[in-house]
Amino acid sequence: MKKNIKEEKYSPLTQLRYDIIEVAKKLQNKMGTTHREQRYHELFVENLKIAGFCVEYKPKLIVKDDNEKKVFHYEPDLRVRRKGLSILMELKADDAGIGKPHQKQAKSYLSVAPKEPAILIVNFARKDKEKSFLPEFKLIHKKDL
Repeated sequence: MKKNIKEEKYSPLTQLRYDIIEVAKKLQNKMGTTHREQRYHELFVENLKIAGFCVEYKPKLIVKDDNEKKVFHYEPDLRVRRKGLSILMELKADDAGIGKPHQKQAKSYLSVAPKEPAILIVNFARKDKEKSFLPEFKLIHKKDL
């Protein structure tokens, strides 16, 4: 039976994160921890869509100067939406785990995201992969930047 944490009165963001992580867990249980990052991208996007999420691959986060001229843009891996709420995602397949460089990259994306309250980093090549088939994850809230 699928757990619905709404019954426990968690925020919509917490429910969204939980449901996304459930999709990641199922994928890692099926595929293991040995694939290249791009393979996880492809499968994860499809599995999220099957689970009812709207998924935007490589959304452009445009950064403008004071004159509203585009200076550059960032492209996080995914923007995942459901029921009017969206979250950015960065996917990894790094044996060393989610490190400070990954977190810094994610914070850069989140700092220029107009609507997303958080970014979720998921690492499918967990450092202690022999012990667990659970993906490693880290949620960074905009308020924590």
